[in-house]
Amino acid sequence: MSFSINQTLLDHLRQNAGEEVANYYAGGMSSACPVIPDNVLVWRTCRNLAPDRTRSHQRFVLKVVLHGRNTTILDGCRFRLDPGDAILIHPFQFHANAELESAADAYELLVVTFTERFDGGRALDVLRNRSFQLNADEFALLEQVAAAFHRRGRAADAAGVGLLTLLLSRLAVNAGDAAPSGSGRIDEIAARLRDHFAEPLSLKEICAQFGVSEATLRRGFRERFGGLTPGRLILSLRMQRAAELLCRSELRIGKVGTACGFSDPFVFSRAFRRYANCSPLEYRRRNRSL
Repeated sequence: MSFSINQTLLDHLRQNAGEEVANYYAGGMSSACPVIPDNVLVWRTCRNLAPDRTRSHQRFVLKVVLHGRNTTILDGCRFRLDPGDAILIHPFQFHANAELESAADAYELLVVTFTERFDGGRALDVLRNRSFQLNADEFALLEQVAAAFHRRGRAADAAGVGLLTLLLSRLAVNAGDAAPSGSGRIDEIAARLRDHFAEPLSLKEICAQFGVSEATLRRGFRERFGGLTPGRLILSLRMQRAAELLCRSELRIGKVGTACGFSDPFVFSRAFRRYANCSPLEYRRRNRSL
């Protein structure tokens, strides 16, 4: 099938193309924020007076306030978010929503969560521990990402991921220098646990390495991270990693357990059943096609 092309568009393209380059191999454009989002999910959520709990997992979470006001507690720091404000939660950061005082404080959020395939999202570190307000162009990109997710299909998925890449790049470039992060001993221990949760871990040995008692560590965790204990953190990270591997890999159930820090497949299966209310195999069957 033949079709006509607007000559005005061709003329504009000719003007913007410029002269032939002198060097075909160097001097080209580069991304200031190399990032490749993957497994992108988008949804809208409302928050009422139901209690919230502290979470930590392996995905990026972009939260945007659509209505009302939200207070996000991120690694122990509080961020007050108004409509149009956003915050990017990085993998393994502790986060929760502050408890609401009344029903009038209810709010609505748009949530975009994703993994990152390039280098773990290091280019997005400049967005860590800071809130920011989206401008009109960024809202337009976000709207298109949400629309692409709910259309689905290969073309829509490719467009949505590309638009999210553009949005994240713009946010990172405009952010400036990275915000300071926690550097206390409890933060250092939490980082150790998050980085090595799939390995055999002994709280006694970790406490000895950092020069704190187990009681001090547990008390510090509860105060810093809203009641979360070191053991709950490790188990939560292992279970979330297991759920992702069950859905997105072909590993046998026992190998999934091993990859998540369980040397005994029966112990892994029991722990996963308590976490997901079903066996690992049943969880894979239910979620593989989603």
